[in-house]
Amino acid sequence: MRTMNVIELEKQVQSIRLSLQGIYQQIKTHKSSFLPSPDASVIGAGEYIQQEQYDVVVCGQFKKGKSSFINALLGEEVLPVATEVATAQVFRVINSDTEDYNLVFNNGERLPIAKTDLAKYGSQVEADLLGSPAFKDKQIDYIEVKHPIPFLPKSIALVDTPGFGALYAAHEQITRNYLKKAAAVIFITDPENPITTVQKDFVETALKQTKQILFILTKMDNYNADYIRTIVNENQRILAPLAPQTATKQIQFYPMSSKVLNLATKMKNDKLVEKSQFDVVKEALLKLIYNTVGFDINVQVFNTFNHYYNRVSKALDELHTSASQPGKAKELAEQKRKMQQDFAAEWGNSSAKQQEIMAEIEEQIVGLRNYANDMLSTNHHIYDNMLKRIEALDSNKEADQLANSMSYELQQTYANHWKDLVEDCQYSIDNILSKFNARLGAVDAEGASVHIESYQPKKTGFAGHMNNFRNGYMTGSLVSGLGLGVTIGAAAVCPPAALVILIAGGVASLLGGVFAGFSVGKENKLNQKKQELKAHLSNCLQQAYSDIIRRPTHGNLTELQNAERILREAGKTAVASLYAQHKENIDRQVQLLDGQLHADAETRQRKLQEIEAAKQVWIPVYNSLKSVKEQLVILEKSNE
Repeated sequence: MRTMNVIELEKQVQSIRLSLQGIYQQIKTHKSSFLPSPDASVIGAGEYIQQEQYDVVVCGQFKKGKSSFINALLGEEVLPVATEVATAQVFRVINSDTEDYNLVFNNGERLPIAKTDLAKYGSQVEADLLGSPAFKDKQIDYIEVKHPIPFLPKSIALVDTPGFGALYAAHEQITRNYLKKAAAVIFITDPENPITTVQKDFVETALKQTKQILFILTKMDNYNADYIRTIVNENQRILAPLAPQTATKQIQFYPMSSKVLNLATKMKNDKLVEKSQFDVVKEALLKLIYNTVGFDINVQVFNTFNHYYNRVSKALDELHTSASQPGKAKELAEQKRKMQQDFAAEWGNSSAKQQEIMAEIEEQIVGLRNYANDMLSTNHHIYDNMLKRIEALDSNKEADQLANSMSYELQQTYANHWKDLVEDCQYSIDNILSKFNARLGAVDAEGASVHIESYQPKKTGFAGHMNNFRNGYMTGSLVSGLGLGVTIGAAAVCPPAALVILIAGGVASLLGGVFAGFSVGKENKLNQKKQELKAHLSNCLQQAYSDIIRRPTHGNLTELQNAERILREAGKTAVASLYAQHKENIDRQVQLLDGQLHADAETRQRKLQEIEAAKQVWIPVYNSLKSVKEQLVILEKSNE
């Protein structure tokens, strides 16, 4: 950010984004019967660039200072934070000129709440004391916090997630689920100990979603400078093997003190701001944001639109040649027919290529089966964490509280984890379909006379044409974009209100309510209560296993078998439909070129005028793409 200040950078980013939105509107407007239709990747990119906010997900292990870090950015203690408090929900913090607080449910409904209610709905301590809030068949998706954050762009939402590595298995599932939506990640840890294996594994998972990750070491005010340097060096050494997977190809930790920054804000003391080391963190954070939202996303969308424009340009060239040069029309038509035949042989139904794609999809479905079996074993962290919580009980009161909340927690945890497994499988299948779609589209994209090369960033190493978008927003887009009657994903397998539980009856009927031995308050021996809790935990696991894997619930199919069937059939349908889309475009081009062979001079002249008019219509798209590419060059240089 040496050559461009933040305000100028934001203007540049917004200009590129508006230009790309305008290009998408032009693409939709200029569709024609004699041009290739926009495929699912173009539609997905157009929807993606119109997102109002992109999530920068703040994550890290339990009680490492995530909420305190965000509060320090806000300049006041907004999110619930205390030594005994654990964040139990997702907070989406949006930069706004005014303050506003809402519960946002999984069905899209919103419920305004007071600032003082944030802890009630967002912290585990409050949930344990009051019982997890019930909203009939609705589930809280996230808690929306609108609050001024002057130095952040309006297009960014900071997402505070529950910690991983705690005893609450549901927390880690929520965090991992939001990683799928992350445009970038801020990983928070503290200097108490070097990075653990659990933390390293989580960083590796995060890097599979986005290469843009910022490492922050909080609570530096609790330790001396030499110790901080030692921990930073050790953390960087531990994570060094992951450096090639990051956008910067290096691991760098930024120490800071959220506590000192909060104090500095209250006292309006610049020296304390400097002492907190926030200025260094702020610069790194802004660089992360602009690299991601300002650059990476725009590059991906540009390359997708540009690839489609080049296909349109080539089609117009071929039609123009055929109409204006009758002698070449036959040769051009024969070349296109040859391409049509080769395309059908290489990519058509029952071809080796389609079989390869279906084999990859089947591999993901087998993975789902294995993960489901693992989830429903005593070795899985859901069972293990609950068992540890039972063993850690040290009073009858705690045992009674867990007895009251245990059924609800297991409902939520098993339901959400099953839903996440299916969504993860969908996400992997969608990636496979996206790559398949890109390979199909490459067949007729080269050779246009008016051609713009894809943008190749110097450092981030993007492929020329990015059909696959991370961050979860694109998940299922290739399927839904085709207008199929079936959607790959958990929505097709689990009821919308996942908290109700996996399927009607089943686990919900088993876990609903407090078990009788405790409800009457007659059992006073802690050890006996623990044994009853463990027995109930074992019964819950067996019933969940039965409901998902063993007991038929969809005709003769179990829940798992039905999920596999839906994923397999939808994948097969999507592969066939993607091929049909591209084949239809090639067939249309062959038909149009063949029509020129027998056209008289007057017909060819009319067609030539129609093609010239279409070329004129697409000139603004070409100019806009060219301008965006020039702006991307400037943006990349400004952030070197």
